[in-house]
Amino acid sequence: MNISEKKLKAELGFELLPKYQGKGIMLEVLPVIIEYGFKNMNLNSIEGEVDPENLKSIILMKRNGFIFNRKLENNLVYCLNRTKK
Repeated sequence: MNISEKKLKAELGFELLPKYQGKGIMLEVLPVIIEYGFKNMNLNSIEGEVDPENLKSIILMKRNGFIFNRKLENNLVYCLNRTKK
């Protein structure tokens, strides 16, 4: 979502139907998406916007290295930057 080729940045979004939540699907999928974004799309950063009350999504992003970046009117933005090697 909101991919900026000029800034090498993209926004991540995910949503699961309630019957699929809590089954570890995103725990498995998110690292693959992150790897694809950095290696195949050559992104420098990936952002995710989340409702402050959606603690499961916040925990998921933190587990994958995202850090709090800023607060918007109704949401929080977490960011993951490419690690330099």
